[in-house]
Amino acid sequence: MAAQARITKLFLLPLGTLLAVACVEIGTTDLGDGYYYTWDYPLAVCKRVPHHPSTGVYVLPPHDGIHDDYIAVNIYWDDEVVLAVCCENYHSTDSTCYLLNKATGAVTEIVSEEFNARTSVKGMKHESVSQKK
Repeated sequence: MAAQARITKLFLLPLGTLLAVACVEIGTTDLGDGYYYTWDYPLAVCKRVPHHPSTGVYVLPPHDGIHDDYIAVNIYWDDEVVLAVCCENYHSTDSTCYLLNKATGAVTEIVSEEFNARTSVKGMKHESVSQKK
């Protein structure tokens, strides 16, 4: 009986871990280099880090006291950068564009003209909230 209990525990522990990771991965899009987009709440770009492997750390929109309640509604990415349009809600007419350098982790605000020029480059992948509705 004790052997069967040990076997059950040995089976259930990895299965539970696998399930937890799968649940996190279902609502995300892999952006490469450890970055991912959560297209379910909280609608953000996150970075996987060793001490937060299942949830990651929010990168975009920046949590700077001004944009804390913003959501990322439109994402473009390639091997080097992630571009994001962030706003207060789905129906906002005012938004802010950001560029995330994957190699350095630096986030900079960019003007819409630069955002549009970069998104028109061939090879940029795209994800948006409207694609998931």
